[in-house]
Amino acid sequence: MKKNIVCLVSRQAMANVIPVLELKPDKVYLLITEEEKDVAFNLKKLFVTKKIDCVIFNDKIDAYNLTTVKNACGKIIKSEQVNYILNVTGGTKPMAIAAYETFRTNNFEVIYYDPVHHIILNLDSLSVKPKKVELKINIEDYLLSYGYSIIEEKTKTGRAEKLGDFVKGFNKNRINEFINFMNISRKIVDLSRANEGFSKNDFQFSKNYDKITVLNKKTKNKYEINIRDYNSGNWLEDLLYLKIKNDKNDDVKYSVKIKKGNIINEIDVLSTKNCEMHLYSCKTGKRNNSDIFEVDVLRNLTGGTFGKANFVILDDVTEQLHDRANQLNIKIINFRNL
Repeated sequence: MKKNIVCLVSRQAMANVIPVLELKPDKVYLLITEEEKDVAFNLKKLFVTKKIDCVIFNDKIDAYNLTTVKNACGKIIKSEQVNYILNVTGGTKPMAIAAYETFRTNNFEVIYYDPVHHIILNLDSLSVKPKKVELKINIEDYLLSYGYSIIEEKTKTGRAEKLGDFVKGFNKNRINEFINFMNISRKIVDLSRANEGFSKNDFQFSKNYDKITVLNKKTKNKYEINIRDYNSGNWLEDLLYLKIKNDKNDDVKYSVKIKKGNIINEIDVLSTKNCEMHLYSCKTGKRNNSDIFEVDVLRNLTGGTFGKANFVILDDVTEQLHDRANQLNIKIINFRNL
């Protein structure tokens, strides 16, 4: 028998994305209020790409009027003779209560996604074993559910892999020597000059117009980087990408430009794991509160409560900046300690 899922739409897209993509129904009904139309359109785009039939159902539903929600649920379950499942993870509490009552009265299953334990609960009976979510969601699908598309990324250019070849075989101390060398070079070298150079810790820095070369005197290996990537600290993005790429994440990308409407944002490193989005903002220079606020805004725009924000630095931060990050639930990571 066919299986349809009815979802209560709210701003947190993952509340509906995860149960739908995990259970793979024949059809999805998105129960929405007027305020959540845009969210529903984004969800439908994603579900259609997964070949799941999707219907946006807006029948003058009021998020805080139980009768309107009950009436809408009644119309849906009478429209087709199929097995219905209600997902109550999204929506307002009144919507969830009204929909739950309607579905249970008609002996249909009700489920809830538990993000803490990454399981889907069956609310009909405590005797039904929770279903462990096996879903692996990639970054592109995650962003699409929030209305964003990727317009550019450096992941496939091989930029990070080039640095990876250079630092291959480095232990923690040698990595830190390389980091110190790159930081010191930014303070010592006059980049306005066509040619510059200096040496430290068996590394040699040379600048020839807009191309920078770092030589490992021990191995004779060279790392070539253009002046733009050097100035912006993209080498830290690359080191971070290489590190978390091997940490069993479901998907990892770096230097990602995303677009929604006419708004374009750039995120240093993104990864998904257990259906959560992890955003990393890397900073090799001076830091202030605006950097913290920036990553918080990006987290809320692209991941909501299912998004995790991380601020990656090379040195200790001030107590004020640390407290601000804690208030915003942003994790500060000193790359040297990874």
